Amino acid sequence: MGRAARYFCKHVALPLTDVQAVLRQRDLLTASLMGFTAGYTTSNTKVRFNTFGGMMTGNTVKVGISLQQKEWGWAGVYMTCILLFALGTVFALFMIQRLGTNAQRAFLLIFMAAFLLVDGAALALKA
Repeated sequence: MGRAARYFCKHVALPLTDVQAVLRQRDLLTASLMGFTAGYTTSNTKVRFNTFGGMMTGNTVKVGISLQQKEWGWAGVYMTCILLFALGTVFALFMIQRLGTNAQRAFLLIFMAAFLLVDGAALALKA
């Protein structure tokens, strides 16, 4: 066995304890919830507002197109999305650094519920 393979077996591929297995399952749940929230936000904002709620590359391109076509209102909408995305990133980093793991997960669930409730209310009022 080569040196790299021995290092991997000794330091990386450790057997999981019960605690490690539970932590990995919780991390998978958190990643799944975040993925759902990102997908929900992106698709919802694209369909309803023609913006990309979670993908700033699309909004950046749309800002350039809107400015070139002198559509100042749409340029403002796309720039607002980019600014709010940046603020959300700063907020998330603050939350990760300041709050414990359980508080982070609870906060994620609250955000998901809030997204669904606000969207449901908006659809109910539209109908």
